[in-house]
Amino acid sequence: MTSPRYRIAHPTDFSPASEAAFAHALKLAVLLKAELDILHVHRHGEARPSGEHAPAVRETLARWGLLPADAPREAVEPATGVAVYKVDIRDHDPSAGVQHFIERSGTDLLVLGTHGREGMDRIVHGSVAEKIAALADAPVLLVPSESPGFVDSATGALTLDRILVPVTKDPNPAHALSLLARLMNGSSLAPEIADFIHIGTEPPRVTWGGDDQKAVIRGVSGPIIETILDEADGAGLIVMPTRKRDSLLDMLRGSHTERVMRQAPCPVLAIPA
Repeated sequence: MTSPRYRIAHPTDFSPASEAAFAHALKLAVLLKAELDILHVHRHGEARPSGEHAPAVRETLARWGLLPADAPREAVEPATGVAVYKVDIRDHDPSAGVQHFIERSGTDLLVLGTHGREGMDRIVHGSVAEKIAALADAPVLLVPSESPGFVDSATGALTLDRILVPVTKDPNPAHALSLLARLMNGSSLAPEIADFIHIGTEPPRVTWGGDDQKAVIRGVSGPIIETILDEADGAGLIVMPTRKRDSLLDMLRGSHTERVMRQAPCPVLAIPA
């Protein structure tokens, strides 16, 4: 019996800020031979977004050299192994609409474009991506609109020389590291590029790689958010095991992962513990 295919969902509002996230979602789908659900998100009563910035799967794959320029839609899966589905998500609350889709479809990974918000602007207006990430039980890759990320939108080239992985005993990082290993294996990335850090004393025991080798964890000190952001300098991705918000302070300020995401210089992969 064959195992179910990996399933990636990319919610988009057709804005230019979503373009980098789309490239990451499509590239990961190609590497993992996955199903890719492109979710067109808009509120009830709003006009459907224009197609000016709509994700162009065939045009992008042709630009990456993976598909002939004149290939029909049905040629995508045989040529790349990717099954693409486009879904309309219309809801008074876009984040709830996406969450309902995730629950129905069994999504394995969400890829979202984000706009960093801080202070009162975030509290008043919020962020659809942030709400989706907070609600989702699936791992979420957050790609900042200000960052090119680790996938070149023009060529499809993946450049990832260092992955920063902050680990603690709580939440337990085991599930996050298992998923990260799968993504890295699918992308043919060397395990050595994972840079594990622990802020504080007594780091957890972490096994890593196919042979369950003990990971080398660097001990660092300082305020959690600021230290992670400092350590992220030069990294192409931050991977954070995370948990649901569990306090009033979390609701007002956001979890550690959400707060890192708003200021991170690179994409953040948040993986529920």
